[in-house]
Amino acid sequence: MKAKEILKRAKELREKTERRRRDPRYRKVMGFLKAKGLIFDEATLPRPNVKIDVKDLLWVAEKIEPRVLEVFPAAFLHFNKTFFNTNAVPPELRVIIDAIRRRHDLNCKYRGIEYKKMKHWANHPMKDQRVKRTSEQKISRTYRLKPEAIDVLERKAKSAQVNATEFLERLILQQ
Repeated sequence: MKAKEILKRAKELREKTERRRRDPRYRKVMGFLKAKGLIFDEATLPRPNVKIDVKDLLWVAEKIEPRVLEVFPAAFLHFNKTFFNTNAVPPELRVIIDAIRRRHDLNCKYRGIEYKKMKHWANHPMKDQRVKRTSEQKISRTYRLKPEAIDVLERKAKSAQVNATEFLERLILQQ
């Protein structure tokens, strides 16, 4: 290939990418991810309050910005009400999201992106302080205790001026 042909091809690809970056799907997806602190893109305005179609997100990841796939599991876990058309999430990606949620380790890749990188973003501190990292989220468990044990637990928790769950956590973590 000659130098002129290479320059011509590069210019065509740059123009194609610029056209795609002006697409409303790209702006919406990247704006949301930037607003939540998952992706840094100086050319995009933050858009924290949007609803995103999963198909649009996957289109952006495939055609323009592959980093979107790296942070999608974290965004899906932390801001799941932002996404609609969730049945469009590929099954392999659902397995990864579920493994991150359950704190399991996988040794796999999805479209060239390692599971470790996706898990990293789920445990990354968010700009929105209301959102807890996946590693800090509490897990709901049910235990059956005798009524006498419940009475003692509630009495000790009240004297420590905490709720029963916090009292048990303190008791367990002291050892």
